[in-house]
Amino acid sequence: MVIHFTYGWLFAYIALPGILLGDLAFRCPSCTAARLAACPKVTTVCAEIVREPGCGCCPMCARLEGELCGVYTPRCSTGLRCYPSAEAELPLQQLIQGLGRCGQKVEIDSTSLDHQATNGFACRDQP
Repeated sequence: MVIHFTYGWLFAYIALPGILLGDLAFRCPSCTAARLAACPKVTTVCAEIVREPGCGCCPMCARLEGELCGVYTPRCSTGLRCYPSAEAELPLQQLIQGLGRCGQKVEIDSTSLDHQATNGFACRDQP
């Protein structure tokens, strides 16, 4: 009896969050012809056209290198990424406020991060 009760709780613990989160997952509405027809026309010449941020369907110009960017702005052009300034005390807040800058995407080597993390940990443990 106790074994069945325990397995029941284990099943609920593993299966229910996935089932419940499936119902709570946020999905953007589809870009219907009516939604696209309501979009303003892109009147400037763009190096790259992207969809507006979030669940938007309207075309917009992608941000170029050095332009302001953030969470709620159009994305940066291909090969660029939105970065907060190096001196930002609250980098996430800067990105939320649209005060980041588009810059060349920098690939970070995960092995060097692991090495830095290990070295940093070892240094803190030493007297």
